[in-house]
Amino acid sequence: MITMNINGKTIECQEGQSVLEAARSAGIYIPTICYLSGCSPTVACKMCMVEMDGKRVYSCNTKAKNNATILTNTPTLMDERKSIMQTYDVNHPLECGVCDKSGECELQDMTHLTGVEHQPYAVADDFKALDSWAKALYDPNLCIMCERCVTTCKDNVGENNLKATKADLHAPDKFKDSMSKDAFSVWSRKQKGIISFVGSVPCYDCGECIAVCPVGALSYKDFAYTANAWELKKIHSTCSHCSAGCLISYDVRHFDTLGEESKIFRVLNDFYHNPICGAGRFAFDVSSSPKGSTNLKEAQNALKECEAVRIGGDITNEEAFLIERLRKELNFKIYNQEAYRFQQFLKVLGEVKRPNIEEIKTSHLVITIGSSIKTENPLVRYAINNALKLNKASLIAMHPIKDNALANLCRSSFCITHEVGAEEILLGMLLKMLNIESAALKSLEDSKQSVVDEAALKALEEERKKL
Repeated sequence: MITMNINGKTIECQEGQSVLEAARSAGIYIPTICYLSGCSPTVACKMCMVEMDGKRVYSCNTKAKNNATILTNTPTLMDERKSIMQTYDVNHPLECGVCDKSGECELQDMTHLTGVEHQPYAVADDFKALDSWAKALYDPNLCIMCERCVTTCKDNVGENNLKATKADLHAPDKFKDSMSKDAFSVWSRKQKGIISFVGSVPCYDCGECIAVCPVGALSYKDFAYTANAWELKKIHSTCSHCSAGCLISYDVRHFDTLGEESKIFRVLNDFYHNPICGAGRFAFDVSSSPKGSTNLKEAQNALKECEAVRIGGDITNEEAFLIERLRKELNFKIYNQEAYRFQQFLKVLGEVKRPNIEEIKTSHLVITIGSSIKTENPLVRYAINNALKLNKASLIAMHPIKDNALANLCRSSFCITHEVGAEEILLGMLLKMLNIESAALKSLEDSKQSVVDEAALKALEEERKKL
């Protein structure tokens, strides 16, 4: 741990942590527009500028330094941020009354925060054609080129489908000598490009690019012009489509004249820290059906008469708790096939440490066995991609069917195909190669059967030597 002084407050932080993340961890606010936690910094907005030991730096890509003195809100910095916001507001369409982002727009928030009251800059506007992909609608006229969408697609989702491409727009060159350097840099960047879909295959539609957009440039096709942000009530929940249990919120509004029936209009997530998949974002139809009082009464009668209840592996902890309360009250048995199988698995391999999502992101080597990550747990795939892109990790994926979603993440990905049912043998081989002596190894030893080719084993051995 190292110490720094920010605005007169001494804080402790991890060595190698960015100044921005260190400040946020200590509850110190530094404004940003382009930055996403856990992703590579783009330094597109420059709003995170601070003074570090008397020199201006960008806190998103500057590492914390022991005994450094940092100021975040000097008059000079605040004037610079105001100038940047003035450039962002140039020619931004005044559609706030009908824009889907109105009421939760970061451009609105930052404009108010920096105190923009007049507009000293101007440049001729340009025609920009609308675009779309999957469920996303893209309006480049509203885009401020923060490139958050590009960043999350690359560093979180791992698809690299979006890119900032060149655009022939009017440049603000006449203001170069009359405005601050950072403000001019941000404005010039905004006037030089638009976001384009450049993927070689169709987007598989996670909607993360829409979620991270700070303005109304990217919106959902199904949500466009259906509701305003301030009309929607947030109901916090847990996604149950896979074992990750992502935190989400349902945006709900009544859809009848009496206000008795509610409808889910969209699903949101904390995109700064918790990207979600397309199933979590768009598969909310089952939760948005009218009240089923008849079905509820039938379920009540069935619970009173049954001897056992079979539950799936997709229930939340809260639902499991309620089922257990009912079991104690009504005296029936609970059966969960997935939990039982996992329990048997843990009896053999439970002593080997199981990493969480954050530990995967900081790993140097990730090995997956017997799981189609893309469909079974997309959040794990996001974490693996994050480790490969930002931590320069290596990946070894073992499955009877080659997982192209993992194989294409980076060059240091090795996909090993094996015979169906050979997972136990592979686990035993791994424990041996990693020199882990345990009861798990004894129960898995059966290395006579050949299940993978020699090239794959050689790649596995090379990765082991790096540990």
